[in-house]
Amino acid sequence: MCDMRILDPAAAGQSVIGLDLSLTGTGVAAIDVATAALSTAVHASPPPASDSLAGHAARHRSLADGIVAQVVAADPALAVIEGLQFSVKMRDSSLTRRGFLWWSVIEGLTAAGVPLMEVTPQQIKQFATGKGNASKSEVVAAYAKAWPDAPLGRNVEDR
Repeated sequence: MCDMRILDPAAAGQSVIGLDLSLTGTGVAAIDVATAALSTAVHASPPPASDSLAGHAARHRSLADGIVAQVVAADPALAVIEGLQFSVKMRDSSLTRRGFLWWSVIEGLTAAGVPLMEVTPQQIKQFATGKGNASKSEVVAAYAKAWPDAPLGRNVEDR
């Protein structure tokens, strides 16, 4: 789990939160709209101890609830979330698990009154690099250039 203090901007309602949902490492970023200061975190979730339906259900509920709590605690002016993607290999059941996570986070943030905006991966790449078909490494390079003091180690792609 993440340290929620990392997304505690100085003034309530003064940040925009970006979410890149993942079952293993959800990227969470807060940009202060007044100063453009960036805070990032990775909300991690290890595989369930039990590879049972109950184990997966508990893991996904805990993950969704933790992400929602983290965002709500930051009191953002807006939360931007990457749209649910459907590109998975045949027989990969992660699509349904990711769908549950995505909709659970949407439900929780909506219930908490957090304004939401859905964006496509191409829009994120366009925002970061100026081109909608940028590679992950180009997005990471743009991130490093825009915020040279931001974390660049483990999980940088999630951030």
